[in-house]
Amino acid sequence: MSLILTNNTGLNILFCTILDEVIGNYIHNHGEFSVTELSRHPASVILYRRCILNNEFDIVCDYIDFVPALQGIVWDKFTKDVIRKNKTLLETYRGKGRPRKEDYNLSKITLCTRIKIDTDFGVKLTGELDYLLNESCIHDMKVISKQTFLQHMIRYEEQLNLYRYLRLKKGYPVDCLNLDIIIKDKKKYDTEIPNIMFTHSIKIWDINDTERFIHRKLKSLIEYENKTTEELIEIAKKDRFSQEIKGWAVKKKGNQNNTKIIKIQNGNEEGARIEAENYTTLMNKKSSGYYSYPIIKTIENYDFNVLRSILN
Repeated sequence: MSLILTNNTGLNILFCTILDEVIGNYIHNHGEFSVTELSRHPASVILYRRCILNNEFDIVCDYIDFVPALQGIVWDKFTKDVIRKNKTLLETYRGKGRPRKEDYNLSKITLCTRIKIDTDFGVKLTGELDYLLNESCIHDMKVISKQTFLQHMIRYEEQLNLYRYLRLKKGYPVDCLNLDIIIKDKKKYDTEIPNIMFTHSIKIWDINDTERFIHRKLKSLIEYENKTTEELIEIAKKDRFSQEIKGWAVKKKGNQNNTKIIKIQNGNEEGARIEAENYTTLMNKKSSGYYSYPIIKTIENYDFNVLRSILN
């Protein structure tokens, strides 16, 4: 067994089976890459493939590392089940009654099957978006943390534009891109997030920009496929952690505590920096010795969460 799961004491056979299915969703066939893989770090993609498909080495990780994916899959399956039941319900009316307004609204939703296209690199690009509204508006459902929403939305922008590209290549129109988001850890009075459940509009890329992105990502994945496992592990170790500026602080020389902390709101790092500089200038007019500096937090790139055992 190449993927060894730990911390599973007390899990009954049903939970284990469900989580095994979740893990199976990460596996893709040789000769094709998924939309999701294109938005991940290439080293993590190839290492995971070598573990699962080739059984080259063991990965030891906790079941808990797959629980966030489980939450998303449960929400996805439940939602699609509701849509299918609605379509069956509308079929049963056939003039024998009047459907509810909600039933008519749900009838505008279309579930999608997996799309697969050929690429210039001799591999296929595949993707399966969640559903379409009015046949031309892509919706994808995400159960994510507040941190992911604030810091990693570019990945979802990439994914939805790739879904759009797949549909355009098959001759289907796409007018808009939306994420249906559930923030799993939102606090009641947290003003940084609009709501616990909301729809977030995604910017549509120029089709040429999308093609360049696909070309660059596929080229990188194929280059990484030609690297040895040892080389990939060294690359993954180097890229495992990244630093992010969480805010700016103002402090007076000689003081242990900060005078003021300015948090980054809605990703506006430049605004926080300017506010800190202006406050520093104001305080130095009253008494000299104040300065501003960034508050930097080191975080683990979640691409490498399940690879900890080979990166430590």
